[in-house]
Amino acid sequence: MFKALAEFILRGRIQAIAATLLGNFFPFMGPSAVALVCLSKGILQSFWVVMWVSLPLLLLHNISADNPLLIGISVASLGLMVVAATVHQALASWQWTILATLAASVLVALSFGFLMATSIDNLMQQVAALIEQISAMQDKPLQEVVLSKSSLLGVVALVLSVGCVISMLIARWWQSLVYNPGGFQEEFHNFTIESKTAVVLVGVMLAGMLLPKEYLYWITLPTIPLLFSGIALIHYWVKLSQLGGHWLVLFYLSPFLVGTLVAMFLVGLALGDSLLDIRGRLSKYKNR
Repeated sequence: MFKALAEFILRGRIQAIAATLLGNFFPFMGPSAVALVCLSKGILQSFWVVMWVSLPLLLLHNISADNPLLIGISVASLGLMVVAATVHQALASWQWTILATLAASVLVALSFGFLMATSIDNLMQQVAALIEQISAMQDKPLQEVVLSKSSLLGVVALVLSVGCVISMLIARWWQSLVYNPGGFQEEFHNFTIESKTAVVLVGVMLAGMLLPKEYLYWITLPTIPLLFSGIALIHYWVKLSQLGGHWLVLFYLSPFLVGTLVAMFLVGLALGDSLLDIRGRLSKYKNR
């Protein structure tokens, strides 16, 4: 089914535009379609897809009461996929693809802060009203909820970054289904962060912890490359150990059971892999 979808997207510009438009009703489908076109047919073709898909989104803003910031995020996510796919096509490196995505997402979020200040203020008022309603229902105030322009823009940057990385992974998987079946698995399993880059990312995160709580989402951004590298290592270990797919299902369900501890574990695992080559050690141990 997914191979047929990928082939349909690559059949022509109209098909790609249609799939991207319909993708707005399904998580990650629209951005993934744009990335697939960029990876397979180049930046120019993906640019036209983004332009034609953005028009109805902007028209929707004019005829609906949705906050313009939400429409802006949808359009920006499509444009970011062109950036991410272009970098990946040029460098063939997941590390630099994710880092470029992070940098672009931060720039987009900051641009929203300057260009859509009124929309951000309105959205903050709506969120504040929602928090008050939840607090009233619980008969107690929600603690540790820091609502400010900086925190909201941090959420935007975080959502754009994570969404774009996931969409890029899906796009590369689709591309492999069409041109190189099974190739994506090996590519993802080998994804790791260089030791110097990993140390810098952790250093930025630790330095950011000295900032006020309203910057919490901003200081979470440097952990994203390590987080996905940790996920790749888990997939590599399951494949190497010839464990069943149900172990991956349990792994993806674990955040609902233990919360952020899983993310902390994955970041630590990825850092250890960058510094100590855990993948290589596991492979040598398995092949003894």
